[in-house]
Amino acid sequence: MPADNARAFSAWFHWFKKTYFAYEIKKTGVESFHWEKKGSSLFKTHGVLKYRGTNFRIFQTVINKMRKFGGFLLYTGMFKYKCPGTHDSTSFYMAEVTEIHKRVHHFCETRSAKAIIVIDQCGGANFRTETVDTSAQSIFGSAEYSSIIEPIFQAESHLYQNLQCADWICAVLSRVYMYEYDRVQYKELEWTQQYGYAQIIKDAASNSGVRQIPKA
Repeated sequence: MPADNARAFSAWFHWFKKTYFAYEIKKTGVESFHWEKKGSSLFKTHGVLKYRGTNFRIFQTVINKMRKFGGFLLYTGMFKYKCPGTHDSTSFYMAEVTEIHKRVHHFCETRSAKAIIVIDQCGGANFRTETVDTSAQSIFGSAEYSSIIEPIFQAESHLYQNLQCADWICAVLSRVYMYEYDRVQYKELEWTQQYGYAQIIKDAASNSGVRQIPKA
């Protein structure tokens, strides 16, 4: 998102969220700018099938507005082929931190632009420190991704509208690629293709993709 438009998009997203989920927000008694609708809840299969038109319009509107404000969708990821218990989740996460720095840098470099990366806070203090260290290595190490201004920022998503928007997009992204990876195991996610979510994602994306981990 261009810096000049980030504030306006944040205000629009807050208004949009407050309008669509007014009843839920009122029930909680929480201020709308501190209330968060997690993407994992909004795009559960049961809800998507029950409120098919509504959920799709929500997602389509958000992506269209993001693009209207000059924003781009850029993502990376890896398919995992082992059982979850055999993965080193921290190593995978740090590999993706490095990869997203590379892609953001190359994206900005072709546009003579600069970027700041902000992510949803996760893990404890040690994990957070390792994430920042990995980011700093990408920026100041041998690769020197100079288009990125500072090491990665981590923030609580319920306090930031743009992070909440990113959470919605990530929820759909993960479901799109889970279904693409294994259409038998994740058959319930076929709505990502049938209802057009996957196409919206791919139309809005730039310099993005999910990589297959080579099997040993």
